[in-house]
Amino acid sequence: MKKIFVSTAILLSTAMMLSACHTSNNEKSQETRETTVESSGKKVNVVSELGKTKKTDEFEITVKKAEIVDNPLNTDLGHTTLKVEVSAKNISDKEQSIGTGDFKIKDEDGNEYTFTSSDNNFGDVVQPGKTLNGSGYYSIPNDMKAGVIIYNPYESSSQQKWEAVFSKEKNNTSESSTNTQKSSDTKGKTATSSTN
Repeated sequence: MKKIFVSTAILLSTAMMLSACHTSNNEKSQETRETTVESSGKKVNVVSELGKTKKTDEFEITVKKAEIVDNPLNTDLGHTTLKVEVSAKNISDKEQSIGTGDFKIKDEDGNEYTFTSSDNNFGDVVQPGKTLNGSGYYSIPNDMKAGVIIYNPYESSSQQKWEAVFSKEKNNTSESSTNTQKSSDTKGKTATSSTN
């Protein structure tokens, strides 16, 4: 009896250690980075959550990237354009809508910035189990280098936030991003064959 107890304890300990190793590897892929940046004339500590997936009742949303880009359609004086790249998987059992207008950018003083004109703003109805990938474009002050990206759809209690440091676009070529929904529906978007 004692041998069985000891053997069971050893097996459970080994399983827990292996499980802990697996968990720490997952945590590394979701790891956040703390950065100090000067934004709007102030030094700010920001824990960047770009790449982190967060859930609402309807979606699993990942804010993949937030970068400052050239956008001739943004005519707001003293402002530049922030491109926010998003992936949203519908985890509900009904079709759900999501798009650029469901997100806003907030600075450390609580000022909120909404989307700006762009030929490439994303938005669509997403079928259950499908994913929509796209980018939203937001008008922010020229000196804003970090902030909070907030998902807060109209007339909904769902909300998620991502702290982010905004990078500068590496090449200033014209935007050519497309919205992608993983489905057989190709009306106005590019279909992909991979499944989530």
